[in-house]
Amino acid sequence: MDKEKATQITHAAIRGTLGAVSGGILAEVFNLVIADPASKRRDNALSEITERILNLEKKDMNLDELAENDEFISVVMKAYNIYLRTHQKEKRLALLNAVENTPILDIDESIKQMYLNYIDEFNEWHLEILHLLDNPTKYLREDQFPYMGGLEQILVIAFPELKDKAEFYKQVTRDLYDRGLMNTDGLGGTMTGQGLKASRTTNFGKEFISYITLR
Repeated sequence: MDKEKATQITHAAIRGTLGAVSGGILAEVFNLVIADPASKRRDNALSEITERILNLEKKDMNLDELAENDEFISVVMKAYNIYLRTHQKEKRLALLNAVENTPILDIDESIKQMYLNYIDEFNEWHLEILHLLDNPTKYLREDQFPYMGGLEQILVIAFPELKDKAEFYKQVTRDLYDRGLMNTDGLGGTMTGQGLKASRTTNFGKEFISYITLR
């Protein structure tokens, strides 16, 4: 296991992000990051991304080849920057999974970059609700599905903390629909319990889920 090589790949990508900033600003930002408690977040990002690269080596990926793979380095750079801007665990996990899945999944490079943008723009509830509506049976037991009801009903059963936040979760579902991840832009309408179990994600949405999830 070449941890040194994996660390080199991570640091090379991060140096690339710093190199894009002009001299005076670079020094100011760098000093701020080092002196500020946010440096812990930076260290966590470096450590966790490095661990994901080591996981790729365990999956028989060649680290020397990854170090020369521009697409992979671009994903690492972008994931690192997004990681620094969030404290939400679900978003961080999605970013790390995306890094590990990048050289494995056959997804167009531009689409991968788009998916990373989605992670950046979303909050953790976008990801939770997307997963729920992709496969409601993973979240609800058989006896929790009503005989007749609506998607809003199963959402609140799955996430009771959202019960009094209808405007919020309706906006989240609209966001998911607007980005082509869901095939419905609302949670209204009444259907059978069997209908409530059906997936509401598009093929694009399912691909996004596969990119941010480790199987």
